[in-house]
Amino acid sequence: MTFLSHPAKVTKVMAHISAIAKRHRFGGDLTSNLQIASAEAINNISEHGYRGSELGRIGLSVARTPRHINVYLQDFGRPMPAGLLQNVMLPGFGENGGDLPEGGFGLYLIQTVTSAFQYRRRAASNEWTLSFRRY
Repeated sequence: MTFLSHPAKVTKVMAHISAIAKRHRFGGDLTSNLQIASAEAINNISEHGYRGSELGRIGLSVARTPRHINVYLQDFGRPMPAGLLQNVMLPGFGENGGDLPEGGFGLYLIQTVTSAFQYRRRAASNEWTLSFRRY
């Protein structure tokens, strides 16, 4: 499927992923992880790659292998900054533990709930692969 980077589209995409998960009888944890990582990746593409433009196109496909579920995303936004995926860590919290940072959780969440996460820039597009081990 292809959709615009409009925030309201994420809900439709999550419904589409849920329908795929239900049709193929994925477990609840796998379905939740698919939704979390996909939503975070799409939000990052929209916010950073397209700089908040609601007119950027995002392509999504889901493939099942005997051991994995793979979500493929493609966009034509700005490339991810070099080295960003080298050392993904949970953002620091304030001294009193209650000062949550505004951002920085997305890549950490994606890395945490996937079994593998790949990004590559090819020509004018960004290609994302989110892999999930089947339970």
